[in-house]
Amino acid sequence: HLDPTLSGSGVASSADVNFDDALGFVLTGEYALSNGGYVGIKYTNIDYKAFGVTVSGNSIGGILGVRF
Repeated sequence: HLDPTLSGSGVASSADVNFDDALGFVLTGEYALSNGGYVGIKYTNIDYKAFGVTVSGNSIGGILGVRF
């Protein structure tokens, strides 16, 4: 990510944080179903740094789709 920023709203509107540029990776696996659909899983690994503090942006998610 280039120039990542966290912006607050409401009471935290003055708490905007600019993070350093971050390099990470995404790993995706999918399985094709017989009806033209697919299911899968996605893992993201990335760390953001600001003010000497590292924040993890790691995540895991599901994928559900259809080809047409």
